Amino acid sequence: MGEDRARRSAPLTPVAEQTGELTEAGVRLEQGYAETTTWWLACVLAFLRAVPALVAIGATTALTAYGFRSSAAQTDDEGTYLAQAWSITHLGSLSQYTYWYDHPPVGWITLALLEQAISPFLSFGTTLETGRAAMLPVTLASATLLYVVARRAGITRGYSTVTVLLFGLSPLAIQFHRMVLLDNFAGLWTLAAMAFALTPARRIWATAACGSCLALAVLSKEAALLLLPAMALLVWRNCDLRTRRFAYTLAASAFVLVVSVYPLYAALKSELLAGSGHVSIESALRWQFFQRQTSGSVLTAHSRADGIVRGWLAQDRWLLAGAFVALPFAAIVRRLQPFALAFGTLALIPVKPGYLPEMFVIAILPFAALLVGGSLDALWQLSRERVRDGRLRMLPLRAASPIAALALCAGAALLVAPAWAHSIARDDHADHNRGYRQALRFLISSVPHQSTLIVDDNMWLDLVEGGFERDRVVWMYKLRRDPAVDCRYPDGWRDFDYLVVTPVMRALKFDLPEAFTGLKSHVAATYGSGTDRYTILRIDHGSGYLAPSPRAGCPPIP
Repeated sequence: MGEDRARRSAPLTPVAEQTGELTEAGVRLEQGYAETTTWWLACVLAFLRAVPALVAIGATTALTAYGFRSSAAQTDDEGTYLAQAWSITHLGSLSQYTYWYDHPPVGWITLALLEQAISPFLSFGTTLETGRAAMLPVTLASATLLYVVARRAGITRGYSTVTVLLFGLSPLAIQFHRMVLLDNFAGLWTLAAMAFALTPARRIWATAACGSCLALAVLSKEAALLLLPAMALLVWRNCDLRTRRFAYTLAASAFVLVVSVYPLYAALKSELLAGSGHVSIESALRWQFFQRQTSGSVLTAHSRADGIVRGWLAQDRWLLAGAFVALPFAAIVRRLQPFALAFGTLALIPVKPGYLPEMFVIAILPFAALLVGGSLDALWQLSRERVRDGRLRMLPLRAASPIAALALCAGAALLVAPAWAHSIARDDHADHNRGYRQALRFLISSVPHQSTLIVDDNMWLDLVEGGFERDRVVWMYKLRRDPAVDCRYPDGWRDFDYLVVTPVMRALKFDLPEAFTGLKSHVAATYGSGTDRYTILRIDHGSGYLAPSPRAGCPPIP
């Protein structure tokens, strides 16, 4: 008995110890295998849950890319920004003419970087097509950021995907997202600022990044300043209570610091305040707010603002109308209130008298999609919330809310989808830029490159890239406006050989009569038809005309 007791109380032999260690190791290995398997399974499930969002983002980008070269007619803004982006990379200046602070330059600086990134891989016939190809990454990034914003705002995956589809598949969105416009860059930076403001971790650095991104949006297109109240509410709501004041101050400081770079640049060049012999920010602001031709109010029949809004609704009335219907409901849903404030602020701009650009709707589209998608999600989630008091009273509402959400989605699928498909198909089959390409080929191949030409800002860059001297090809509205151009060509159109009348020129006809009084010419060639017509005029100078020689002492262009 004593020996058995001693044997049981003796320490384990090395063999027993090794056996016990192997048993424990086996348990640990089994647990590690289970954890690894669970991790991989979680990754697979996460990818499967992300598939609808990836499909929505991909569909948005693909539809924007399809037909981007021809479906949207050119505007003078596109040519301006493309030429300014070209001057960044080729001339090292903000503009190929005298830069007069009409818009901050971050937008076309970003465009120049994107064009440099895609040019080794993609080649197109015109600079406009290259510029529009550079906008596709902007659309892709904007759709992705919109999904991130929707998810961080508490919208479920399904309705966040619906939000992306509303934002990207609207015919109105497809048209303007294809175009080289500063508003698209401002929208991208605005969505990035919102994504940082809604970061779940509530990091201090994220609020600083939010302020910096909003500043870049303002430096891309100054209209982003209208979103300051909504962004302030968003940051205040999402900050940690313990560091709210510090984070809020940090975001505001980052915003002011980045924005102040622009006036500081002007101050260093002595161009902050108006004065004789130079451009200034003050003069540009005075022109923007007080001297620019007003568009009137949308409430005034037959005003330009009324025509612009009617044009928006003709392309897509469903998304904008749906956002207006959802606005009162979104205003009482806490997580949607910042988006409702942003949409309401932007929607008031066409109401007040003032200048309304046609592309202003680009800033409205993401918030319209968030209001519609977020309201549908809020209706769906009403049935899942807990009931504390009045359980029986709330039961009908909770039963009806998901049915209402499904009914609205089904109605949208039956009514909106066919209308959108018809509008997109109609626009994609129209080639608005065929006449432009034909006129460009004629000028490059048939007109001597030593000739002097008056063109619009779209054609200027293609002619310079095609071999014409850039100081012999002049934008039509630089006559009588840019001192360097007036010094070189003091007689206006009389110093030129050709005038290319384009759709942009006809749209800006209020600028032409004074500059071209007494013009005599004959038609050298005509391409396109209707509003897409391009007419090349050979200016008649009469007998004994001598071509002007470059004048000494004139500043270069630029």
